[in-house]
Amino acid sequence: MIKSRRDQGDETDPSSSETNRNDHGAPFGQTHTPIERGLWADIVQLVPLFVVFPVYQIARYLIFFSLLLEKSRLFATISDRDIVTFLLTYMLYHFLWITFVPLVFVAIKWIVIGRYKAGRYPIRGSYYLRWWFVDVCRKLFLRGIWGSDPRLLRFYYRMLGADIGSGARISLECDFAEYDLIQVGRKAAIDLCTLRAFAVDNGAMILGPVRVGNESSVGLRSVVAPFTQIPDYKHLGPVTSSYDATP
Repeated sequence: MIKSRRDQGDETDPSSSETNRNDHGAPFGQTHTPIERGLWADIVQLVPLFVVFPVYQIARYLIFFSLLLEKSRLFATISDRDIVTFLLTYMLYHFLWITFVPLVFVAIKWIVIGRYKAGRYPIRGSYYLRWWFVDVCRKLFLRGIWGSDPRLLRFYYRMLGADIGSGARISLECDFAEYDLIQVGRKAAIDLCTLRAFAVDNGAMILGPVRVGNESSVGLRSVVAPFTQIPDYKHLGPVTSSYDATP
């Protein structure tokens, strides 16, 4: 149930009641969408296992040992067995890794899928595979240093295409994806919850816009689903779905 955070917010805006009708404007299908079959889809779904994950792990060691070698070249008088310089090299490596690896994911997102587009897509179809690949990379690359501060996190999500208002606070544990379809209003508060523009219905993937209004909040373990919104100055309680919210 959505509760008002301001007295003047008790009355629901007519436009939001249209958004919260039974189907919430989502392109639900009356019939099952067949899952696409083919060798191409199988090959694409093997890419993370045989390409992305190995390259990710090998790159970590290569970068670290490259820094060690560069340290030995620049500071030849310092022993390679000196623990202090080893730790300083590792700290430099770690800082570079958590700073630039999330930016690699930003590049992957824009190259592979560009802007997320609302619609209904067959499972294992071309658009689904692109979405799936980006989602796998999202879970692997994480947010690094960009998740260490609310301002940096807002900036990072904006780089990925999300519309984040000033002063919004988003929990680092929030499952936040499909960025171009998500709008978070100013001074909104997002707890450990699911805020995604993705759903599955009758054999198809659905992508649709999601909005959390100005000075609204989403409670612990709640779900804000595609084609729904939390109006301005409202609160979605813990362990609740926006589909079940009372307009």
